Amino acid sequence: MGKYIVQEDNIKYEVYSINTSFSIGDSVLVSIPGGDYNMQKTILNKVVIDDDLKESAAYVSPLSQMLDFTGDIV
Repeated sequence: MGKYIVQEDNIKYEVYSINTSFSIGDSVLVSIPGGDYNMQKTILNKVVIDDDLKESAAYVSPLSQMLDFTGDIV
């Protein structure tokens, strides 16, 4: 698990992510549970800057990455 420092305006805080390939200067989408900055924050995904769309989040649902093991259970 990767630990990162994210800066939003003049605020810096620690966030965590399973993805450890982020680089300095990357824009990321961060989950802040209940808006409480004292709780553990998680990077959901990198934000892709597109000239046509200005900003769009390339979000991948965690549920879409799960494997179904229930099909052959007796």
